[in-house]
Amino acid sequence: MKHNLFYVSVLSLLMAGFSASFNTANAQQTQLPAPQKGSVTTSLMNALQNRHSVRSYKSKTISDQTLSNLLWAANGVNRKDGRRTAPSAINAQDIELYVGKSDGTYHYIASENKLEKVNNESFINLVIGRNKFALNAPIVILLVSNGANFHGHNPSFYGAMDAGYVSQNICLYCAADDLGTVPCAPKMDEVAIQKLLGVSTDYIPMIYHPVGYVEE
Repeated sequence: MKHNLFYVSVLSLLMAGFSASFNTANAQQTQLPAPQKGSVTTSLMNALQNRHSVRSYKSKTISDQTLSNLLWAANGVNRKDGRRTAPSAINAQDIELYVGKSDGTYHYIASENKLEKVNNESFINLVIGRNKFALNAPIVILLVSNGANFHGHNPSFYGAMDAGYVSQNICLYCAADDLGTVPCAPKMDEVAIQKLLGVSTDYIPMIYHPVGYVEE
């Protein structure tokens, strides 16, 4: 009897391990097109001139190519050593980008230029607060700071600063490519967001950006 219980226990552990491996291996990933770094021809000065907050969006879908360009501009890899388009304190690279769509929540994996689906539910309703206009945007980008990357160096201060850099990159790209956005930072339910994203309490939501084509 003891031998039978032992074999059952071992089999259960093996099946649990196999199940975890299967789920990890089959996480839904989308390889984005390579960012077209020369696709936007407007000058930086024009982008600064055109930058303004937009709260009304068309229902037009944002293509994977435009999304790839946008995420790369926001905080993508621009050097062989893995460093990013946005600076970060002590090179912590703490800012993670999550994309909310109608069919769920996706994590931008900058090193591979991929989107990985982390939840079939979108985080949008957890972050918008009173900004109901964000529900009309085809996508919402959430900036989350992984405070563990600072190793105790004032993560709340530096995380907010780094989120600001990425936020400005988003604003400028949108202004240069005829997209509209506005940075939003209402009080958010951190615990609920962390649970939906499947991350630890080190990950603090900082700012979100609804993004879409401007409603004339």
